[in-house]
Amino acid sequence: MNPTRHPTDRRDDDAEGATADWLRTAAGQVHATAPDRLLTRALAAAPAARRRRRLAVAIPVTVTAFAVAAVITVTVLLTGSSPAVSHVTQPLAGRPAATLATTGPPDIPAIVVTIGTQPPTVAPTQPGPQTTVPAAATPPPSQALTTVPNTVGTTSTDATFTLRALGFTVSQTPVCRSTDIPAGQVLAQQPAAGTRAAPTATITLRVAADCVDVPNVVGTTPPAAKTTLEAAGLTVWLNGQWNCPAGYGSVTTQSPAGGTRAAQGSTVAITYACATSASVAPSP
Repeated sequence: MNPTRHPTDRRDDDAEGATADWLRTAAGQVHATAPDRLLTRALAAAPAARRRRRLAVAIPVTVTAFAVAAVITVTVLLTGSSPAVSHVTQPLAGRPAATLATTGPPDIPAIVVTIGTQPPTVAPTQPGPQTTVPAAATPPPSQALTTVPNTVGTTSTDATFTLRALGFTVSQTPVCRSTDIPAGQVLAQQPAAGTRAAPTATITLRVAADCVDVPNVVGTTPPAAKTTLEAAGLTVWLNGQWNCPAGYGSVTTQSPAGGTRAAQGSTVAITYACATSASVAPSP
């Protein structure tokens, strides 16, 4: 069976025949005779020329195919998908598809590669849980200590002014004085002079005061007891219910007791109870 000849071969044979006729005509016109082997060699070289032309077409097509395959491979590696590289028939990520087709001589199969017009959208990577390192706790600044001055022998007014100027809090406790010590003089202090203390510390002063006999207010009503004690120069601390609907009962105890010597300004605490409705005398 005769092999089927390629249409290109027929066209090449026709062109070669025409070229040979032209050479013969030209040789006749110039009165020259073409060498016998010239035409033979030209015809023998025709298949080689055809092969070179086919290679000239096949080489760029092959290079283009490898370049497209490289692009698809890089896209697959970056997106993490795994389609076949040699023949991709599905568009990537649902994008419109574009077909790249290469044409060459009929005996070389066409290379068709379908790729997406745009790369698939890569979902942004969600950041993992972050560990927050708490900042180190800042220690409170150390409080500067202040030397407690000596106020013994001064008046309570001057001592209070000096101590408060340094930021101290002052508390006074009156004590009975002797006849040779004037009233209002500081007899002692706590903490002692020279002690290093925080500026917010409380300094307690023992201040000389006149002494009085504490009146006995047990058995009287709280309002009457308060009036009696304050008249003697004493401070009253009420130890009982403040609001009594049926009225106040009598004072049951007091401290210090009646007849005790106490400094003026010192505190006397009285204890009482609310009266019951039966014990309240009717209004006149």
